[in-house]
Amino acid sequence: MKILMIGQLPSEVGGTYTTGVCNVVYELSRCSTIGIDLIVYATNISDNAAKRINGTTCYRGTLLRPYRVLFEMLMNPVKRFRQWWFYKKQCHANFIHYEMYRDNIYRIIQEEKPDIIHCMNLVQMSSAYFANEKFNIPLILTFHGVNKNNDTEAKSIVDMPDYTTCLTNETLAEIIKRNYPKSRSIIIPNGVDTNKFYFCDEERRIVRENLGIDDITTVLLTVGSIQHRKGQYSFIQKLSSLGVDFKYKYILIGRGPDEGKIRKYICDNGLEDKVIIIGYVANADLYKYYSAADVYIHGSYEEGQALSEVEAYATDLKIALNKDVLRTVITDTTNKNDYYVFDYNKFDSDAFVLWARNHRKKRISRKQYDWREIFKLYVALYYKILSEK
Repeated sequence: MKILMIGQLPSEVGGTYTTGVCNVVYELSRCSTIGIDLIVYATNISDNAAKRINGTTCYRGTLLRPYRVLFEMLMNPVKRFRQWWFYKKQCHANFIHYEMYRDNIYRIIQEEKPDIIHCMNLVQMSSAYFANEKFNIPLILTFHGVNKNNDTEAKSIVDMPDYTTCLTNETLAEIIKRNYPKSRSIIIPNGVDTNKFYFCDEERRIVRENLGIDDITTVLLTVGSIQHRKGQYSFIQKLSSLGVDFKYKYILIGRGPDEGKIRKYICDNGLEDKVIIIGYVANADLYKYYSAADVYIHGSYEEGQALSEVEAYATDLKIALNKDVLRTVITDTTNKNDYYVFDYNKFDSDAFVLWARNHRKKRISRKQYDWREIFKLYVALYYKILSEK
């Protein structure tokens, strides 16, 4: 079975940028299963560069073919104009970019002859649909979230995919509200590379020693872009209420637009001894900080599904999370040993401290959300779709 997966690739393998979706596509592309030939078309890398990526997966990138696009416009002017009008009015997108995607998807379909086309985000769905009109290959669309303030494109393509997958219950509920059929929509969460994210007692000792943190101090940790949506600033504003008897450090990993505001708040409120801003940490080293921490603070106001939360779970961290993103978490949040759900507007400092102080006596690495297990769920869906043809 040949699967054409459409998305983007991270900069570490040649992509022009890195996002969560880029990492998802790359991680899934590294999972091999007998009977599945995976072809990845990445829109943010050239075709020549894509072909140089090592691995068993066939990587394809973008070729600029302006004369081909012009030729098709001359041969089918009404059809192309309608598609370009759809890109502009329904998708609010640059129709030249979308037409470039369509041309490349059409080219790769002709060359690779896939059995299923899987779009890993909304952006390429309409281009894939128009490229596929001649071939009628089953189309899958994966939603990583729904923009509730600007969902015109999500609504306009409701009839294009044959199946949709969502990361969380919250996203599933949102797409059903927008008339995507429930019977052809399922939840498949993101995963984590458990060879990279695991608990290491030795690294816990080294990191804490380097940061001057003793064994009885509770280490709180947040990993991700430092911005309003991620909630770091909002959580830091609650630190003063934790009391002088609670011995803790709050570590922030990442960079972002709220960094300056947070640094000012730390200085203005005498929190220099409580908050440590690490900045950027390479992906390969993140497990060391997860191991060093005791509690992961998932304080986001909005998420599709946070990869950092899954990474924290894989390293067996206790997780405190904002109630606003409760339905984006894939594991059992009713387990009070693992999770503490808080409300920024009614933050119970005493209850949080009592829960956070209760450190795990022994931590283990968790493997049930390894990317290889997640890929098996996608493979099962691929076989199901082909069996229904």
